[in-house]
Amino acid sequence: MIFQLNTIFIIFLAFVLVSLSLNNIFIFSQENKKDYEVNTIINYSEKSLNNSKILLTSHDGSISYYANISKKMIEVWTKEKLEKERIQNEIRINEELRIKQEIENKKKLEEEKKTKLANLPPKIGSKEEFMHLIREKCNIKNCDSELVIKVMFCESGGISNATNGVNKGLFQYADTTFYANSKKIGITDPNIWNPYHQIDVTTHLFSQNSFFHWKNCVYR
Repeated sequence: MIFQLNTIFIIFLAFVLVSLSLNNIFIFSQENKKDYEVNTIINYSEKSLNNSKILLTSHDGSISYYANISKKMIEVWTKEKLEKERIQNEIRINEELRIKQEIENKKKLEEEKKTKLANLPPKIGSKEEFMHLIREKCNIKNCDSELVIKVMFCESGGISNATNGVNKGLFQYADTTFYANSKKIGITDPNIWNPYHQIDVTTHLFSQNSFFHWKNCVYR
């Protein structure tokens, strides 16, 4: 009876060993098994590969173990490792290109800004002079001088050569708006950078209650 039990045990043990050898299965304890991901090996070295063993490492790095592996599994894992490295390198290269492009764009914008500033006409007149002139013009044209002054400071801070790249001068006119209205009031040889021409046009428009262009400043 004891002999039969020993024989059955030996046969069972041999079956288990053969199964492990054929299927390249490494059995972890139930407690540690969850810490390993066979398909995503974290660490292995050339030395371990030469010995047909691989270092399995838990994701938190707390447990490591060498397991027997087949040549086929080495090829699979090596391919996965190389693919992962390729993707990481691609992400790194794309990020470096993005940062480089951002730096180049920033430099380009700074150069454009310097060029625009270099091409600006010189400042003309003073804020006090403009305020005095606006009050005189509104006295004649019957417009609200304080409202016009408010708009001037809102739009340009009283700086005659202020610009945002599109709108220009004391009251930040677009070219088409300024020259069309200059023609209406008979300004000879109008210049959008001339603050006195802008004051003439603006006080005229305010006397007509036509201040739609500055509504954000008017109702602020």
